[in-house]
Parts: sequence; structure tokens; C-alpha cells
Amino acid sequence: RLRLPENMWFVGTANNDDSTFAISDKVYDRAMILNLDSKCERFAAPPTEKRPISAAHFRELFEHASREYGVSRRNMKRLEAFDQYLIEHFHITFGNRIMKQIRDYIAVYVSCGGTELCALDDILAKKVIRKLETQNPIYLRNASEGLMQFIDELFGADKMPLCKEYIRRLQRNA
Repeated sequence: RLRLPENMWFVGTANNDDSTFAISDKVYDRAMILNLDSKCERFAAPPTEKRPISAAHFRELFEHASREYGVSRRNMKRLEAFDQYLIEHFHITFGNRIMKQIRDYIAVYVSCGGTELCALDDILAKKVIRKLETQNPIYLRNASEGLMQFIDELFGADKMPLCKEYIRRLQRNA
């Protein structure tokens, strides 16, 4: 056994295209996906001073965020309804690992100044909606409009743009 320090993180890349084998669901469940599908607009970042932070202080910040900015009861109920819809219509679900990641991610996102719904949209698009890639393309094309309508009813019209854009991308590729 080799004990790794808390401040050691592993970062890697994997391409998921026609030239590679499919990436397994387990890998996606354990990773945070960044899709580099488009370029953002250029911006100038002002020079800033370095702010070193210890692993212990970083952990304290994370724990503070978890205590102060947990997922609201309303959004937990929404997640349960969303999971049930995906089970009934697509036979996919997300388990305890992804639920823990959702809770942790939302707390940190909100503590950094974002909103709970924006955090939820981001992580659902990256962790849950992408599971639709395993569906039959014809079925997905036919069922996706109903899914987007359900998302609007559950979270509010046009409140989940990243999830809906990912579904539209899957529709185009189906």
C-alpha cells in the first residue's frame, strides 16, 4: 500500500469519439466531465496575487460549504422525481455515488456565488443526462421532447439550459 497525501489529485483526459472504445459508465460516474465542444469568448483576466492554500484549509472550506449550502428539500424532491422519470421512460438511474457528488458540488458551487439551480443544471448535464447516450437513437429521438417538457415542468421553463442543450445534441446525433 502507498498512502497518498490529501493534496494529491489525479487529472486525466479521455477522448470519446468514433476512433476510441466507448468509455464505461463506471468511469463517467467517478469523473467530472468537461465537454470542450465550443470556444468561449476571449477575455482579459486581471493580474492577481498568488494565494497559497493548504490542503487542510481547502478541506475546511469544503466542509463549511457543505454545512452552510446543502441542497434544498425542494430540489431533493425534484431529483427524486427526475430519477423516477428516467427509470420509467429510459430505464436509467443514478445511484448513491452521483447523489453524493451532486450534494457536494451544489454546496461548493453555491458557496462560490452561484445558484443552486445552475449547479444542478451543470452537474445533471454532466453526470446524468449523458447516460442517455446509451439509449436506442430512435427511441431517444422520439422520447426526448417529453423529457425536455418534464424538465421544464419540474424545474421551471428554461431553467435547465445545459441539460436541454445536451438532450438536443443527442437528438441531432441520433
